[in-house]
Amino acid sequence: MLRHVRPAKLQAKIATLGREKTVDALIDHVIMPVRQKLRLDENTARVMSSLLDGALINYVAFCLAASRKKAGKDTLILRWAVEDHTLIWLEA
Repeated sequence: MLRHVRPAKLQAKIATLGREKTVDALIDHVIMPVRQKLRLDENTARVMSSLLDGALINYVAFCLAASRKKAGKDTLILRWAVEDHTLIWLEA
């Protein structure tokens, strides 16, 4: 899916997986292994990795916006010596 550079389809797939799997399973067994594999090839994978990260951040922002409508306590997530900004979004 990443090879075909279709952001809309990628975002739809992430949303589908988000409905089918728990958050922990999605991150640990799908997202992180794909991101690690993309880091192995520096040339083409850099573009695909950026596309994936952008789609993930978009999905997380959507989920956060939906969760703000629910009752509960506010949460603050701080970045402390983390170079990978997408990991902060996934932690959210």
